[in-house]
Parts: sequence; structure tokens; C-alpha cells
Amino acid sequence: MRLLATTTLVCLLLVQGICAKAKAATIDLTQGQWEVTGSDIANWNGSDLVFETQVANGADFDITGYFDWYSNKTYRGRELFSGKYNSNGFLDFSGFQLIDPIRILLSDYQAEVLDTSQISNGTWRTGGIRGTWAATNPTAILEPNLPPTATVVPEPSSVFSMGIAALAGTIFKRRTKRKTIQ
Repeated sequence: MRLLATTTLVCLLLVQGICAKAKAATIDLTQGQWEVTGSDIANWNGSDLVFETQVANGADFDITGYFDWYSNKTYRGRELFSGKYNSNGFLDFSGFQLIDPIRILLSDYQAEVLDTSQISNGTWRTGGIRGTWAATNPTAILEPNLPPTATVVPEPSSVFSMGIAALAGTIFKRRTKRKTIQ
């Protein structure tokens, strides 16, 4: 009985983790302008990132947008991109056009969306040049992705956790009662 309870608890926790990851790509990236920090052979802090579209495509999203690149507070041009925002919360996109470029090149980008206001663990590749980047969205920090009339409801995963705890408590309580009766 104890093995069954332990196995059930482990399976339910695993399912809860999977459910939490599945909601990762529900974040609307198109709200506001993202502030980029990044570097390769140059410092790109203060650059801007804008997601113009985020269109559902199965479990993932097709995304388009642009970077306005600044190096040492000097505008270096705009890079248009398109790609995917995957259901696991990861971004994978590529630049396809430069507008008024000054010492910038098209790149391929990867990163992880951590929440409505933070993208982290980003990398880019431009030929032999590799860089790292992250972005924050101050608009999302002040105005989370909730419509004005939205009611905050507990995440299904948190309700699920309470159910797991109640089930485990019931199983262990019954086991303890049986030992004292015998």
C-alpha cells in the first residue's frame, strides 16, 4: 500500500511538472517593448526588441518582430526576424533583413522565456561571431498579461498539488489507523 501511495504521488508530481511546462508558451510576447542586454565583440546593452506577431501554430507560435540595435548608445540599425516560440518556452528565430545597418549582421537566435517580463539564457550566431543576450519587458512588470476585467484564478497545477497532498494524507492516515487496530 505504501509503495502504491509513493508511486502515485511521484506520477502525479511528474504530471504536474509537465502541465506547468505546457503553459509556458501562453505568455503574450507582443505586449510592450523589451530592453536587451547583450554582448559579443561589442556591447549591445540598451538595444530594443519588439515582437510584432505571435500566431498559434499547433502547440507552438510563429513569431515576427525586430531588434533596434545600439552599441555604445549609437544606433546601428534594425534587424527583422521570424521564427518560433515553442510550447516548452524556448525561442528560436532568425534575422532575415537589415534596415540601415551599420556594422551589424543577420543572426540566428535562441533564448528561454522565463515569464511575462523576462527572457534569459539567450545566444546568437553570426558566422563565426557568437553572443549572449537577455531581455526584460518593463511594461509587462507594471501591467501583467491580464485583461482589465480578468479575475485571478489559482493555476490548475497549484490546485492539483493540493489534491495530491490530500490524497497522500488520506492514504498515510488509513495506513496508520490499520497499524493501531492490529
